[in-house]
Amino acid sequence: MYLVKFSELSLHGKRKRGLINSLIRNIKKVYGDVRVEELSGRVVVHSKEDLLHRVFGISSYARALELQGLSLRSMLPHIDKDKGYKVSVKKTFSPLEKSSLDIAKEMAEELNNSGYRAAVKNADDEIRIEIRKRRVFAYLKSWERKGPGGFPYGSYGNGLVMFSGGFDSPVATWLAARKGLKLDFFAVMFNDDMEKEVLSLWRKLCQDWHIEGTFYGIRSCPITTGILAKSPAGIKQILLKKSLYYLAKKVAGKRAVITGESLNQTSTQRARLLRKIENNIDGLFLRPLITYTKEEVMEKAKEIGTYEMSLKNKEYCSIERVVREEAEEELIEKEFSKIRPLLDVLRVEELGKATIKNRPSQE
Repeated sequence: MYLVKFSELSLHGKRKRGLINSLIRNIKKVYGDVRVEELSGRVVVHSKEDLLHRVFGISSYARALELQGLSLRSMLPHIDKDKGYKVSVKKTFSPLEKSSLDIAKEMAEELNNSGYRAAVKNADDEIRIEIRKRRVFAYLKSWERKGPGGFPYGSYGNGLVMFSGGFDSPVATWLAARKGLKLDFFAVMFNDDMEKEVLSLWRKLCQDWHIEGTFYGIRSCPITTGILAKSPAGIKQILLKKSLYYLAKKVAGKRAVITGESLNQTSTQRARLLRKIENNIDGLFLRPLITYTKEEVMEKAKEIGTYEMSLKNKEYCSIERVVREEAEEELIEKEFSKIRPLLDVLRVEELGKATIKNRPSQE
């Protein structure tokens, strides 16, 4: 079994119960038919298989044993006689009158009497005892692993990710999912190769990190070759981005739109141009990467497992090398008003759906 610690859930007062239920529901989706229970500030997962390191909302977790009373007998086969172990005890809502310190001393004595070595200083590892109500759990500190933290996926609102095959949007997706947003996805596919690359990367990200959502897109869109063909040089890239914003907001409705933009990373990501691009497109745009450097984005991409696929994918959204950063807002709006009717007739399709596939139980 595994003993799971929450992440930011404990900070949210009245919402805590709902967040815990969301976490348990997500864990059950990942594992399938296994018993998952909440016990005084911990979640207990009755499975031998470790699938928890990519479940949002988990701060840390450890493989654990449930002890019979206050005896370490069942823990002894899992430790080494050549090592010294510190024993620490934590009680939560326990009816036991003994203090945590007294229980730790008794367990350390049992350890010594059984041919093992208890150590307070310079210990090789730590036996952690958690007494929750009338149940006692034990695990080694070395068994503990970090989770991704954040909030349970889908526990805090909804958003639509402007997803591409590059480094940025998968990382932005991961960060938004980690903050509890339930996500859907959108892209304008300029050709079949782009669609294949984008959807392959999206499926991998969703499968690896237990993200559910629907991918919406516009197939074989002539936006770069036709719609923007007669637009003035120097603002084609600006109009392309504004067009993508406009289409994404139409799909998102009242939901927030999440982008992978980072301030000053490209010419269209200057603060003044971002304001001009957003002008007259009502809605909330979230940019999880806004202060990230490119190096930080790529390191995070390696961490979440999307780096290699993003590295191989082509760049489809760059249509101008030189962008007029000083372009007047009136000019941008005038030119955009010419292409808006062409955008309004484009057909949005459902291109894919990601679901969390249950694993066979291994209790």
